[in-house]
Amino acid sequence: MKMNSVLNEGNVQLVFTDTPGIFSPKTKLEKFIVKNAWMSMKGADMVVLVLDAKRRIFVHVEKIIKRLQRDNVASIAVINKMDLLDEGELAIFAERVQLLHKFDRVFTVSSLYGTGVRDLIDYLQESACDGPWLYPEEYRTDATLEFFAAEITREKLYLALRQELPYSLSVVTEQIEEKGDSIIIKQVIYVMKESQKTIVVGADAALIKSVSTSARYELSAMLNKKVHLYLFVKVRKFWQDHLEECVGYS
Repeated sequence: MKMNSVLNEGNVQLVFTDTPGIFSPKTKLEKFIVKNAWMSMKGADMVVLVLDAKRRIFVHVEKIIKRLQRDNVASIAVINKMDLLDEGELAIFAERVQLLHKFDRVFTVSSLYGTGVRDLIDYLQESACDGPWLYPEEYRTDATLEFFAAEITREKLYLALRQELPYSLSVVTEQIEEKGDSIIIKQVIYVMKESQKTIVVGADAALIKSVSTSARYELSAMLNKKVHLYLFVKVRKFWQDHLEECVGYS
């Protein structure tokens, strides 16, 4: 459920472990997600807590901060979406963050425009621990092509559904096959109810066709090959309890 990405610049290698968010789990999937997030903090040289500038600080953020205090781990806070607040609002938000925990630093960034990202990277590189690199220089990520393909389709569904079913569906890449100059990708979209399947498919299959087209274009650009994308929507009432089959994790 976590993903490692690597940034190599000069003689410094940064390994970023992107974890799921922390929340109150109910299903088997949610418990798996949260457990993975907590476990990912172990062994990290520094924890980067990313906060949404447009959302208030939830109790789950306070839980993370308590864990940081308990484990006495080096940590910084990164306030994202700074472009959505004016300077005064941003200063107030940053002050609230500092009152919650004595972070080593608090950064404000806009991942959309790249503002502040260079300062963040420079700080992380300056704070990097001495030691051998963990990955070869050409290494970039441990995420599989199946994972990236599923994430692309999931994003298109999320945008098309306007957040109507954000946590009610899962996308699993079941097959990727090269055939001549093209690639065949087959994916299953799992939903919990027939009514949700109807929403995902759309009237006259318009929505699923639109999602398939958008995802196919992005996959073709990423792989630099023609892609044939086949999407199948299946109802599995408790798909969250079948991690390997319906989520792609064992």
